[in-house]
Amino acid sequence: MDEKKVIEAGQVGARVLAHSASLVKAGARYLDIAKTLEKKILDSGAGIAFPVNISVNEVAAHGTARFEDERVIKKGDVVKIDLGAHIDGHISDNARTFEIGTNKHEKLIACVRDSLTAALGVIKTGAKISAVGAAVQPIMDKYGFNTVRNLVGHSIEPYCIHAGVNVPNYTNKGGGVFKDGMQIAIEPYATYGEGFAINGKDVEIFMIENIRPVRVFSARKILDWIKKERNTLPFSRRWVLEEFGKSANLALLVLTKQGIIKEYPVLVEASGGIVSQQEHTVLVKEKPIVTTKLN
Repeated sequence: MDEKKVIEAGQVGARVLAHSASLVKAGARYLDIAKTLEKKILDSGAGIAFPVNISVNEVAAHGTARFEDERVIKKGDVVKIDLGAHIDGHISDNARTFEIGTNKHEKLIACVRDSLTAALGVIKTGAKISAVGAAVQPIMDKYGFNTVRNLVGHSIEPYCIHAGVNVPNYTNKGGGVFKDGMQIAIEPYATYGEGFAINGKDVEIFMIENIRPVRVFSARKILDWIKKERNTLPFSRRWVLEEFGKSANLALLVLTKQGIIKEYPVLVEASGGIVSQQEHTVLVKEKPIVTTKLN
């Protein structure tokens, strides 16, 4: 891992996320927001680590703009923008929540903001991973919200957004410690609901899972494009359809059924509770570096 590239990717992600505040307004199209932010990442000299997530209200994660998407942000929406940049596969991952035109949910948003601050305060080389949950749980309790228990922080490695180490946002007795040089995304979620995310119907994000021979020519052609453009990073249906047209949906289905690519459905709070999220990426040190904090 190249720490300079990790930090550079973090700063690109931070600048682009800050820019999102000027875009997420009532009447703005999901598609325009996603395209503008993705272009800004590319214009910054970085790659797009994963499709810009626009997850609204009870959708906790994996929402993104569809091909020819006409959906718009509405007054009263609670909008999570989650995005990342990469430099030669060195990834950043950061997110924040916006409430559109009202202040009904300001405590829900303050809860994840304070939870993230508390979590960042306990991360350093040798600290227990469970210290994050121990720091976040009392804040969730103070505000009176539930964390989304099956959405957790995660380790990051080059070209791998979820690299195997999970960081729960609730009190737990899990083992493990933060190791020097480890890259971690910390992302508390809070909700009015029961605190569990389930798969929704919408599937717009995919990732290569298992390379194997493909007999269908159209599917093989698209797989070659995915390998070239994305390596093992996530990609969106929209990107594929913009490149190959709507007929590419069939090829994506073929690749999914053969286990070559994996679907990542939208994740919806099980009881329909509105969800907030806040996220930073951290490079673990004795004095840790929050790579997605603007310098």
